[in-house]
Amino acid sequence: MEPDPLTTALGRLTPAAPAIHRDSLMFAAGRASVERTVAVWQRTAAGLAAALVAVAAYSFLWPDPEPRVVVQERIVEKVVEVPVPVPPPPSRDPDPVPVAATPLDPSSAFRLRQVGITKGLDYLPPPRVPTAGVFTASDYSDLLR
Repeated sequence: MEPDPLTTALGRLTPAAPAIHRDSLMFAAGRASVERTVAVWQRTAAGLAAALVAVAAYSFLWPDPEPRVVVQERIVEKVVEVPVPVPPPPSRDPDPVPVAATPLDPSSAFRLRQVGITKGLDYLPPPRVPTAGVFTASDYSDLLR
């Protein structure tokens, strides 16, 4: 079998030296981008410095405005002190009765609260505990009263 003439011709070719050196090309590209970035920052700093000089010149060279006197008429209200009525001293009744349309049950929550606040917790009746270990319906109704 005879080799392919194209393959033999390509095998005899030698590569030519590159016209551009890859490392120097990348170095030059990096240097150009840095110079461009530095130039942008330098222009920005110069612009800000110019703005600062303009604001400083404006604030120092511009004359202060003349003060304006504005006369306004206002109605002033006079403060009058009104004596505050003194509340009567608290009653010393040991067992105050609440004002209610119907008399309260001695075990009602409101009555128990009132006794606890006025006389203290020592005057509250002992809690009702069922004699047996099970609550009955009457025990529940007693608790809910």
